[in-house]
Amino acid sequence: SLVDQWGVPINAALVDQDQRITALQAQGSASLGVYVPPGWGANWRAARNNSASVASKILVAGDSLSFGYYASDLRVTNWVSLLKAAVQNQYGDGGSGFFSVSRTDTASSVSAAVVNAWIANNSFATEAGTWALGSSILGPGVTFLTANASGATLTFRVTGTNVTIYNFSGSAPRAAFTYSIDGDVPVNVVVPVGPTTVQTTTISGLSAAEHTVVLAWNGAPADVFFPIGVAGYNPTGVAVDNMGRAGTTTVDWSANPTLVSAWNGGASNPADLVILGLGLNDSITPVTGENWVKNMTTYLQAVRASTGATDLIICHQHYGNFNSGTGASTYGDYSSRIKDLADNYNATLVNMWTLGRNSYNFRNAQGYWGDGTTPGGVVGTDLAHLSDQGHQVVANAITPIVMS
Repeated sequence: SLVDQWGVPINAALVDQDQRITALQAQGSASLGVYVPPGWGANWRAARNNSASVASKILVAGDSLSFGYYASDLRVTNWVSLLKAAVQNQYGDGGSGFFSVSRTDTASSVSAAVVNAWIANNSFATEAGTWALGSSILGPGVTFLTANASGATLTFRVTGTNVTIYNFSGSAPRAAFTYSIDGDVPVNVVVPVGPTTVQTTTISGLSAAEHTVVLAWNGAPADVFFPIGVAGYNPTGVAVDNMGRAGTTTVDWSANPTLVSAWNGGASNPADLVILGLGLNDSITPVTGENWVKNMTTYLQAVRASTGATDLIICHQHYGNFNSGTGASTYGDYSSRIKDLADNYNATLVNMWTLGRNSYNFRNAQGYWGDGTTPGGVVGTDLAHLSDQGHQVVANAITPIVMS
């Protein structure tokens, strides 16, 4: 009878709703530290799965934990490199990616022992002559160096059939520079004088091998050379650009849309997937929770404005014992706001602070923390930075999502 059948559509709707709730829960839970929103990753997966035909790109923006402090080898054992190895193993080698001048002794703040270890395994660029750190946070990787005299050289090791050199053009005096690849005769590059822009020089047709790239100042007296970095790319596979710079805050990554956000996942340098991790240094300043969200939003909006297709992962790193008192409460404020921020951009959230039980001692017992005075990614008692084991833990949390 009709009386017997009246509840069938309602019951069916309730069952369907239960199934949808179950499906959403299966994708992740913020209470467990990882939240993957409905529909996340469609654009990234499509680009990744087509990497055998057209190269795809992951870009990582962040502070010293993205940079790789205190991994034994910035090209192998930090969490970004571990992620890169896994993705490239399955979807193809898109090249070594971007090698920022932040990976130099002049730009870093680590001990001499760590610098020497990184130079020995080619994680760092080597310097000759006199260099100074740029006075602003600008460009790809938000770092540049300056030199104004002969004898100033930088040597990078990158892999790919195409090598791209990044530097700033701008107002006079502006030095020309030379590049030499694998010991070939140096080639002069003229730097135009005018508005400050990122100049790129691409050398193609190289072998898909590691190349030694030497940049050298080549100006008139007092002319200044402003190098940013060198990248190696292949036409297919997945490339991973690690733009992380130690000590940076959300203010640094959002203050100059044209010369910062645009070149770090925005319109001038878009990526298929952007992974963002900022907040530890903000909590020391401190940046209020409201302003932290505002700055994060400014950066994320610039990334989305590039093509609208970029997928996002926000990695909220473990706070450790980076700074007690005000810093800890400020970071807690960020943590209480970050899920809403991720929801607003349909971003996956990987909350290492939650996964680490909000406890320095919990992670310390697992050998998570590094040693800032001893090279080798050894287990130590650093207040925020990671050992090789710690970098592996972060990679273990993020890689399955990127590979899913």
